[in-house]
Amino acid sequence: RLAHEKPAAIRGLFLRPNHRRPALSKKRKDALTFDHLAAPTDASPPAMSLPHILTKHARLWLALVPNLLLVALAFLWPHDGEDRGPALLSIAGHQHFILLHFPVAILMLVPFFEIWDRHSEPSPTLRRLSLLGAASIWATCLFGLIEAHFNGGEYAGLDQHLWLGIAASFAAAAAWFLLAQPWRVRVVAQIAAVIVMTVAAHIGGAKVHGDLFKPNKESQKSAQP
Repeated sequence: RLAHEKPAAIRGLFLRPNHRRPALSKKRKDALTFDHLAAPTDASPPAMSLPHILTKHARLWLALVPNLLLVALAFLWPHDGEDRGPALLSIAGHQHFILLHFPVAILMLVPFFEIWDRHSEPSPTLRRLSLLGAASIWATCLFGLIEAHFNGGEYAGLDQHLWLGIAASFAAAAAWFLLAQPWRVRVVAQIAAVIVMTVAAHIGGAKVHGDLFKPNKESQKSAQP
């Protein structure tokens, strides 16, 4: 066989036109084109996140029960100015002043990305941020209760700071729970959580840093116990 001779299957494409594949009708071409456009461009499965793998009742349980525990602890652990100790819980209470920075940053990012993306459904990253923000503000409230009870916390505005912090934890949990709702509902819930958290943080920050809306000398005076 000559080197330039083509295989029979290939020669048949040119030498036997009667055996070629029959041409598609216009109707069939339109159907194939529609199927191509309707098919997803990415066949990979969607990323799983907690709101997808948990039922609605399980998410409601996660949003309510930990925060109801904070309410119970607020009544069981009074803040009467008595320094109780022990050392381990005393040190644990001081971590409140470290943990409080995390929910402030995270919860402010959630509505920012929600408004920036403006999608009908939140992205997996936004879901994780919302859950992390709710968990971090809950932990901040828990260690704040430990600080107030075991380290003798007592100052003007502590009650407002404590209960607004717990309310902010409820609001952050509600914002996470409402991620399955339409975009407007999600944004309103997220902004509400940020507002309540900001007010609670301002009251607590005024005790440590003074009133941030006053000049330095007056601000330092207001920070005195």
